[in-house]
Amino acid sequence: MSLMEPIADDRRPCPRDSIDTDPAQTTQISPFTQPGDWVVLHTKSRQEKALSLDLAARQIPCFLPLRKEIRYYGKRKCVVELPIFSNYLFIKGQNEQVYLADRTKRVANIIRCPDQQKITWELHRAESFGKTARPTFAPMNHF
Repeated sequence: MSLMEPIADDRRPCPRDSIDTDPAQTTQISPFTQPGDWVVLHTKSRQEKALSLDLAARQIPCFLPLRKEIRYYGKRKCVVELPIFSNYLFIKGQNEQVYLADRTKRVANIIRCPDQQKITWELHRAESFGKTARPTFAPMNHF
């Protein structure tokens, strides 16, 4: 699936980011089954997907929860996949893998996680949120 897929039957393609995510070309390893500790990578601006593709090419397990959002470009309607946590990517592995991720020049900061059980639980929740749940907002009737 690409970053944006056209909803309407329009011959012109939807605008795309600089990165085309084709799951057939990149096979992700599930980080939840890998040994090691979770590390949060604070990425440079808008580099989450590019870093995720770089890590997948190097067989480093990473987790980037995405949500789908509808965007309008003129009269065209497109579905865009955006990160749930902007500028953050999660990897699970050894120090060598964190070092390789840092060498991509897409990482601004490396954040170590002291409570591994809690972050595993939180990321499982984020994974299920990205797949099924959509937040619903009730109107505020305070007046």
